[in-house]
Formats: sequence, C-alpha cells, structure tokens
Amino acid sequence: MTESARSEAIIIKRNDWRENDSRVVLYTKNFGKLSLVARGVKKLSSKLAGHIEPISLADIMILYGRSFDYLGSAVCQDAYFNLKRDLNALYFAGSALALFDRLVKENVADQNLFIFLKSWLDLLDNRAAVTLDKDNGELLYNYFVLRLLSLLGYQPELYHCLDCRRPIEIGNNYFNFRSGGLICPDCWTMNKQLYLPNELVSISPDCIKLLRIFSQSATYQEIKVKPALIRELSRLTKTLVDFN
Repeated sequence: MTESARSEAIIIKRNDWRENDSRVVLYTKNFGKLSLVARGVKKLSSKLAGHIEPISLADIMILYGRSFDYLGSAVCQDAYFNLKRDLNALYFAGSALALFDRLVKENVADQNLFIFLKSWLDLLDNRAAVTLDKDNGELLYNYFVLRLLSLLGYQPELYHCLDCRRPIEIGNNYFNFRSGGLICPDCWTMNKQLYLPNELVSISPDCIKLLRIFSQSATYQEIKVKPALIRELSRLTKTLVDFN
C-alpha cells in the first residue's frame, strides 16, 4: 500500500484528541472525506496548527498508518478571511459544513462534491457576489442543501407524481418526505388514509419552482423572492434532510 499521498483538501472540523493531538475531518479532492490525526498541533510550537483551521483550503500530505492515518503536512491555500469576518457568512458556512459532514460518507472520492463545496465557500468569501442579510443568506443555504442532496443521489422527484406518474400541474400539490417527491391532488385525495402522520405537506407552485431551480443548477444566482416563500422552502428542506 502507498505510504503517503497528497491532495487539496477543505478543512471541515478539528477536535481535540489525546494530550497534544487533534483529529481533523476534511474533504479531499482525490480521496473524499477523511479523518486524520494531526500530531502535536496543540503545542504552542506547532507550525501545522495555523494551516488546518476549519473553513480553510489546504494542500495536505496523508501518511498511512496501521491504526490511524495521519496528517503529515498542510499548507493553507485559502483561509477565507472575508467569509470569517462576516458573522452571517460564517454562520451559513458553519451550518453547511456541519450538514456536509453529517451526510457525506468517508473514503468515497467524488471530485464533483469537492468542486461544489469549494465553489460554495468561494461564493461566501466573495463579498461582491452575494447579499448576505438573513433572508438572502437563508435562501443561499437552502440552495446548498438541495444541491448537496442532488449530488449525493437524493434529488427529489419534482416533475411527476410519485403515485400515478403523471406530470405535475399547477395546483394544490403535496410533498412526500418519506418517498422524496411530489404527490398530485388526485392521488392525495384517493390515498390520504395510507400516508403516515407528518409524511406529507402542502406545497405552493412557487416553492416547486425554487426546488427545481436549486436542485439542478450547478451555480447559484441571486433570486428575489418574498420572505414567506423563503420560510416555506426552509421548512421543507429542513424536514427533507431529517428524513434522509
């Protein structure tokens, strides 16, 4: 087996481990999500510690061991200082990385996921690219959630009814969280006694449009929508994540 390897990596989180060491969770371009031991980084003399702060892009060396794999070296390429100076951007970046860590499995390489996560952090770091007040930040975070689910293979069915398979038309449609997709009003009327409590929720036509745009778009473009629609989308995406 190869004793070492190199890759670009995004630092997701860093936790204390043993007296002077830390465990670092990162998403690498070449090997997917890894959990590596960083030795001696809690010492004041450590040169590695400043290069593995969470929400950073680094060039790393992986050292393979018998019991654990280790972080041999790291050189920070981008610390995302603009992002970290903005409390709103920092909040949404932290929420996104926590969700990413929760949903993404270790040791499964996917360069599309790496590119997506890096572009998300680049977007938050570019203060001229997006407006990050509460509503726009929440909309941007919902885009992250829906696009991440799609890349992981959990994209909901948004064009055909899950039960009858007919195309979804504008009207009083429903979203089925357990099955991950839309239910037309006719099928809901016929089968409503079969659905579990809290399994379905009514969904507006505008919310369906946003779901379609965010699930399929590789890049984020700022959209002006009403706060009520943002609240509806946020409730739906939160529940959708809880069902996955």
